[in-house]
Parts: sequence; structure tokens; C-alpha cells
Amino acid sequence: MTEDRRSNDTQRRIDEAVTRTHATTEDQIGIVATVGGEPLVMEIFGSPDLAEAHTPDMIRAIAFDVDGYDPFPSTPEQILNFLDIVRDVTFQRTPRESGTTSISGSHQHIDLRGIWSKDRQYIHAIALNRAHPVLQGA
Repeated sequence: MTEDRRSNDTQRRIDEAVTRTHATTEDQIGIVATVGGEPLVMEIFGSPDLAEAHTPDMIRAIAFDVDGYDPFPSTPEQILNFLDIVRDVTFQRTPRESGTTSISGSHQHIDLRGIWSKDRQYIHAIALNRAHPVLQGA
């Protein structure tokens, strides 16, 4: 019960912080989340509307998982280096009966997973930095 209460308090605090601070720009289609100054994950969508709808939940999930880490800003260079590696991922395409295509691949320490619809109306991709200290031992 104590653990549940602590989790509920943490979740409430995170929800309040995300509600106060989250705002997407007009053309934003994704986010790079950093922890301890290092990029942890990139998540992109096929449109600003999808990004606006899903980014707060992504931020809440990551914030809950890394609660207790001291905030430490990342540099633009760190983020651009991360995105350069993501860009170099060669991925496999797997068509699905639903008309969507799954993608997956890896390069160096980055895993990329995603899905898009045949008409490209829905696109969602996630790149995870497997070498991030948060994931060590996970």
C-alpha cells in the first residue's frame, strides 16, 4: 500500500507538471526526451495533430520511469548526434494484412520501431537509445 501511495503521489505530481509545462509548436511532429543530459528516446508522428495528441502521454510515461533523476539539460549537439545515428538506421519493412507496414531496425546502440498506414495517413516511430544509463540492467 505504501508503494501504491508513493506511485500515486508521483503520478499526480508528474501529471501536474506536464499540464503546466507541455506545449507543442504549430508544426511539431515529435520529441526527443533526454535524461541526465543524454537522449533516451525519440518519438515522431506523421502529423502535428497526432504529435499534439500523444506527446503529453509519452512525457508522463517517461517522467514516471525516470522520477528521481536530477534534471540536467542536454545540448543541441547531443541531440543532433543522436538524430544522426537514428537517421542511419537501416530498417526492415513488414507489410501487415491491415494495410499497415511495421518497420524495425537498429544501428550502433539505437533500436527503431514504427508503423505506418498504406495511405501514409498514420505514421509513428520510436527510436530508443539502448546505451542510456537509465536502461542499464533493464
